[in-house]
Amino acid sequence: MSKKRIIAMFVSLSIIVLLCVLGGAVFVVQDIQIVRMDENLNANTHITDENIIQKTNISYGKSIFAISESKVVSNIESAFPTISVVGVERVFPSKIVIKVTERVPVVAIKFKDKDEYLVLDNNMCAIAKVKSNSEKLNKLAIVSGFELLGVNDIYLGKQLPASYGIQVAVVQHIIAGLQKKVPVIEITKKIGEIYFSDIENDDEVIIRTKYGVDRGVNIRIKFTDIKQDKETVFNQMQKAWDCYVTLEPEQKASGMLEYDKVNDIFYYVGSEN
Repeated sequence: MSKKRIIAMFVSLSIIVLLCVLGGAVFVVQDIQIVRMDENLNANTHITDENIIQKTNISYGKSIFAISESKVVSNIESAFPTISVVGVERVFPSKIVIKVTERVPVVAIKFKDKDEYLVLDNNMCAIAKVKSNSEKLNKLAIVSGFELLGVNDIYLGKQLPASYGIQVAVVQHIIAGLQKKVPVIEITKKIGEIYFSDIENDDEVIIRTKYGVDRGVNIRIKFTDIKQDKETVFNQMQKAWDCYVTLEPEQKASGMLEYDKVNDIFYYVGSEN
């Protein structure tokens, strides 16, 4: 082996040793910063930065490379269901930055045979369980004609399992479609109820809008084909809202929006016939 090759190997080995030493001494967690991304969470004083940091289970002095972002997210969201982690970043050499925002409650679904509702955000993540007489329900879109059976695999801070029924997917697609047209914080000001009906086994859902403090026009959507086309309800909700915003004030106060499958548009009818 030539002298130059021996020297090159020695230099390489020295660099590797140096990096290992620096990694153990420098690239360790010395600081954890919580960044609150919205005003509501900034005003939420009962959940402090220290509370959040404690639930991350990150140990100071631990290698920054050994931090699992997915575990940090799961730990925080399980401990604080009203919080969503939108980012976990390593800032070298020794800082972890965690960006959080507050979940916006959007819908509520009743538990079968229980005097209790599950409150969910726009992503069908469970935020809270409340009694049926809770005032919180007055500010949400209530799902009716469908109830949740069982509670064993429902965890606050986690997304509601799709195994609960196709209705869960339908609700999520309705909210997702509407969110393309309306800011999420405005959704519950626009709709008051998502009603599932089974008329002669023809699956349909009716989105009951709000007109001021009263019930407004209803939007009827068929979801029979959702198993074949996951985007069906999502796309129809957007088309329905495009039609809704063109209505005159008196039309928004009553009536129904029906879907014309041939022309792929929604149209207004003055009654629910």
